[in-house]
Amino acid sequence: MKKYLTLALLFTSVTTIDAAEGPTLRIRGSDSMLHLAQTWNKQYQASHPEAAFDLRGCGSSTGFSALIHGSADLANASRAVKQKEFKEAQANNIQLKEHLVAYDAIAIYVHKSNPIDWVSTKFLAEIYGQ
Repeated sequence: MKKYLTLALLFTSVTTIDAAEGPTLRIRGSDSMLHLAQTWNKQYQASHPEAAFDLRGCGSSTGFSALIHGSADLANASRAVKQKEFKEAQANNIQLKEHLVAYDAIAIYVHKSNPIDWVSTKFLAEIYGQ
């Protein structure tokens, strides 16, 4: 069986953060990367207690949109940027910078009482809508 991996990506744009209330890094994006991002934030804040984060999982597409439209400073994504998103970023003078931070994988488990003994990747893709 072929292995399919989803890349976990972090996209950044250069943004000015309003320091009137203190610097807050606004992070939006992938729900599947939320736990990882929360762990990084917690570890960073342990040595930098002055750092403030506004972290929300809202999906990769929403993260890209927030980054492109200036309501996020970082976007977590569990997929590569789509051509449409890349063009929209360019149109808004946003230069996306991609950082590969992790790999993701799916394992399929079947209960022992289930009569299925083999399943194709095509069938799984149909189940999961890919």
